[in-house]
Amino acid sequence: MLDITFKLAREVEHFLLLVYFPSFLCTAISWFALWLDPADISNRIALILAILLAAVFLLSQANYAMPSVGYLKRIDWFLVVSILFILFALLQSLIVYSIPAAQEDGPGSIAVHVNQQVNK
Repeated sequence: MLDITFKLAREVEHFLLLVYFPSFLCTAISWFALWLDPADISNRIALILAILLAAVFLLSQANYAMPSVGYLKRIDWFLVVSILFILFALLQSLIVYSIPAAQEDGPGSIAVHVNQQVNK
């Protein structure tokens, strides 16, 4: 009887250094925008959109480096969740920017003011 054993190993360091660590940094830097002055919405949005573009680039490069399959891999899920966190930071910046103006308009006008800001 012939007994064959295959030992497969994956180089984890490559993906840690080139995908996971930069994705973590992108998400953390997008949260730094929340420390900026709420009235300085242009710099907040510029920072978050630049980080969002970098995260989308990371997702495309990770997919380019992997074999194509018909389902989402765990690295894809990780990067999609990272992009969602960045989008939530963008949404929070828009909401925080709209609260002072909505308080001037009266109670119950926050949702209307957020819609006006998003449509501009």
